[in-house]
Amino acid sequence: MRKGNLISAAVSGILVVTAILCIIAKAMQADIKPDIELFAAELAMPTGNTEYHESSAEESRPLPEPSEKPEESSTVQADSDKVVKKEKDEKNDFEYSHPTEEELADYAEEHEGEEEYPVSEFTITEGNVSYGKVQVKNTSSTDIDIKKELEGKLGFKIEKGNEPQVLIYHTHTSESFLPYDTGYFYESYYPRTTDTSKNICAVGEEIAKQLNEAGIKTIHDTTLHDYPSYNGAYDRSYETVMAYL
Repeated sequence: MRKGNLISAAVSGILVVTAILCIIAKAMQADIKPDIELFAAELAMPTGNTEYHESSAEESRPLPEPSEKPEESSTVQADSDKVVKKEKDEKNDFEYSHPTEEELADYAEEHEGEEEYPVSEFTITEGNVSYGKVQVKNTSSTDIDIKKELEGKLGFKIEKGNEPQVLIYHTHTSESFLPYDTGYFYESYYPRTTDTSKNICAVGEEIAKQLNEAGIKTIHDTTLHDYPSYNGAYDRSYETVMAYL
């Protein structure tokens, strides 16, 4: 048998095994499922270099009970009769909202009859250079000292004024988030959307807003570089950046 045929057969075998393991994982209990998924990931990844981190109760921010009052909170009247609790993060100077019982009830009703799956955190890396939690896959002929780079001075200076100083763009623009931090997701959830209020553009918009309010002129580009085709997203985002430069 030719070498190419052997490689094809091996890859096909791995994909079949991975698919079977994923089916088994879906049918198994949540406490067994992560181990099987991790094993499947190790087979599918070229290096097999994977890490699994299960979120603890301390790491996830629990939703407050209706009677629970956050230390720093204010009550805001929404458009309808819904009342949304907002908590203030003094250190970072931003607010985040908890969903109301009514919002969560509507969310559950919208997905009635669907299977729920727990949210687990997976870290899959191929980095051959690491520093703390920073991983870099270095395939160049130049050595990288991450610690030195992080501690070094910037090669440019940000100035306040009317001239743009910052450009925010998104290579994978359609990547999105779960609507609520409930610790689970429904089977119909798909982590991509062209709605810029629900995908990564919403994050970029908030960053741009903060920078502009601080007097640092910022441009936020929301071009969908990964839609309708995911392949070629880096080439298209490169073209966007070059057009601005």
